[in-house]
Amino acid sequence: MTTKKYLLAGAACAALVPVFLTACKKEPASGHGGIDAKPVAASGENAVPASAQSAHFAAVNGHLDLGGMLYAYMDVDGDVEKIAGMVQGFLDTAKKEAGDDMPPHLKNLDVAKVLEELGLSGIEAMGGSSAKDGAIYHNKAYVHIPNGRKGLLKILGGGAEPFASKSLAPADTDLAWEMTLDVQAGYEVVSTMVRQVGGPDADQEFQRAVGEMIPQLGLSMNDILTKLNTRVTVIGRLHPDKPLEIPDAPVSFPSFDLLVALDDTGWLFDKIVASVKKEVPEDQQAQMFASGDGFEKVMGPPMPSPDMVIAQPVIYHDFASKRVLIGSSQAFIDECLANTANLLDSDAYKKAAAGLPTEGNALSYMSERFTKEYRRLFTEMMKSMPGGMGAQEAMIMGPLMGVVDTVMPGLGQGQAGVVVNLPEGILSVSNAGTSFKEAVLMGG
Repeated sequence: MTTKKYLLAGAACAALVPVFLTACKKEPASGHGGIDAKPVAASGENAVPASAQSAHFAAVNGHLDLGGMLYAYMDVDGDVEKIAGMVQGFLDTAKKEAGDDMPPHLKNLDVAKVLEELGLSGIEAMGGSSAKDGAIYHNKAYVHIPNGRKGLLKILGGGAEPFASKSLAPADTDLAWEMTLDVQAGYEVVSTMVRQVGGPDADQEFQRAVGEMIPQLGLSMNDILTKLNTRVTVIGRLHPDKPLEIPDAPVSFPSFDLLVALDDTGWLFDKIVASVKKEVPEDQQAQMFASGDGFEKVMGPPMPSPDMVIAQPVIYHDFASKRVLIGSSQAFIDECLANTANLLDSDAYKKAAAGLPTEGNALSYMSERFTKEYRRLFTEMMKSMPGGMGAQEAMIMGPLMGVVDTVMPGLGQGQAGVVVNLPEGILSVSNAGTSFKEAVLMGG
């Protein structure tokens, strides 16, 4: 295997990391990289001649930081087509050998067309960089798509938008995660795959199935999927001083407040609630449903213990924002909607995400308290192994904790991040407790 192929495998692993744990970095002294970065060509005595440089290097290099602990660039222009051709060759050979025994979904499969519809053929280069600042790593990953995103690459929505956490997350939030989600783009990808792999008959059956009306809602799956574009936001707050009451639990789990917000889904909530109400006896509806000035909600059963922070799950339609809020309690929903002290304005968030843009397509944040609780739970669960911490268990525990320290050395401090769709690619920037180096090593 060539060095490029090794790097491709490692870079693919590294590129997935910032989608789930990403953050904006402080700009280095070199001024390299950034949301609005301009192309930067290779220069200096070690640079290859301009005529021999990759056509996409300058575009990718402009988004990365040079001189840190890791820098990687890879031109993949045309590689997807080569892979498609190789796989198609195997399939054509198999067709000749199998004849009529060839599975129907493989007989007419056009591999190049499938990869093009998925949008993978549009990726022409990628790169990543990591630089250390104290215990935090500044990570960047950029995927260059000069002709625009399509297929799978459109699922993260369109252009950058203001973050919902700005209007929802309390200042003492421990976990915030949000992502724009173009459900229609995902639906189109699935539909295309059915057509490409299954052929006309499978496509016709798929279209019939998604076009069927759901009697209770008066909508078809096609109606829902082509309209359900949203932003998903998750907000959590831990209460280590109020452990959950779990009988015989080997470790102490903190109780928590939790909110899941779905933008622009009020229309679907109303349809579902109207359908459910028809099935609930009228004398029981007051226990489950309530409405008032600017809201309608569905209430779950109260928790058995009044000491638990999760008092009573609630699904709440806020008419003003058109959001559907699924909360662990009405009190936490009210606190999030009041937004008297916001996470993005807090000192803890500003420290974890210095320079974070106010708009993007994905955001993640973990507080210092969250990372410490994560590590505590991991350690205590290992120590609570059946039989206790004997010599054999200690032999296992030591190396495992070493892995945790190597792969996640930043646990114990706040971390945050952002992913942004750009006109010619997708950029992820992060302040995190681990660098891309660990991701590449683990991928290898």
